[in-house]
Amino acid sequence: MLEFEDKFLVVLERELALAASASILRGYGIPSERSADLLEPYIEDDGALLDADGTDETGSGFDGLLRAWRF
Repeated sequence: MLEFEDKFLVVLERELALAASASILRGYGIPSERSADLLEPYIEDDGALLDADGTDETGSGFDGLLRAWRF
């Protein structure tokens, strides 16, 4: 879910968004989804190790706008 400054919320279907990421990056000539300093796994304050995409799941994979709201 993305929340924008004007109180507009967008929810993406995770698997479809992940699957489209590589194509979007290529299309805009972006070499990597993260800078080198952000490629390491993220560790939460409670010590939980998360994958680089911020989840505790493995695997990856836009067709996928689920919902958008404006408040």
